[in-house]
Amino acid sequence: MSKSKQFQVSEFDIEIFKKLSQYYLTSKMLHQLVPTFKAKTKITSLSFLKERLRQLHAAGFINRDQRFSRGYGPNEYYYFLTKKSASFFEELENTRPGRGILKRLELGSQEHAFMIAELMLKLEKDIFQSNDQVKLIGYIRENHFEIEIPAQQKNQKKVYLKPDGTIFLQDRRQGHLLFLEVDLSTEPVSSVNPYRSSFKRKVSIYSVFRNHFKQHELINLFGRYNGYRVLFVCRTFERVVSLLDAARNMGKKDMFWFSFMDKIQNHNVLFDKIWYLPTGKTPHCLL
Repeated sequence: MSKSKQFQVSEFDIEIFKKLSQYYLTSKMLHQLVPTFKAKTKITSLSFLKERLRQLHAAGFINRDQRFSRGYGPNEYYYFLTKKSASFFEELENTRPGRGILKRLELGSQEHAFMIAELMLKLEKDIFQSNDQVKLIGYIRENHFEIEIPAQQKNQKKVYLKPDGTIFLQDRRQGHLLFLEVDLSTEPVSSVNPYRSSFKRKVSIYSVFRNHFKQHELINLFGRYNGYRVLFVCRTFERVVSLLDAARNMGKKDMFWFSFMDKIQNHNVLFDKIWYLPTGKTPHCLL
């Protein structure tokens, strides 16, 4: 019998697979999420977790590649699913090897992917510390949710946008639908080409989608929502100020919320006043 057939997958391993079905994660990032796992485990230290990841990799359940993002050397690995571990999830059974969530990150997309992961990791930890005041009832990762705006005229094309993340939260009062946009300060605020990705194009699409989202089948699987917000998370406060000005000049008010990573890492994402709106300079709390 082969080693892979002898390998026993635990409930803790499946928790790891679940997180890797949502984000690209390093061992350090996964270690921060271990307290949020429902499965009990004796793997509490980073060294024990690294050993388990090594075993899962050797058995073909996870893949790994080197992280070369800003500030990280070649010895930092990140992990992602293989076809073998994806088979534990019905919705992933048809994912082809090397595609979608089974695909290693291209060098140019690493910084963006890990910024999403760092933000969601912080959100998950803050939710866990809320003592059931807030629950994460669903998350759809980058490129797996598509906004579609029907053509308004015969000579126009449909407009599409894929959020960096789609987040479904539930507190004791209501549900919250949040779309995530991670901004690396590399995308133009506006563009002469209407089909080129830009901040203003995204704002326009999200604004029009308000008229269509209640008919979206995937959203309705998670609940009924009266509206939604779009979270723009930037690298710097200076970029936040720039995007706030652009949104304000477009006449936007409370659909678009802005913050930056240093602020988020050092405060509670849910309950601290770290979010800025085009309507004013006073920051707000998310919930």
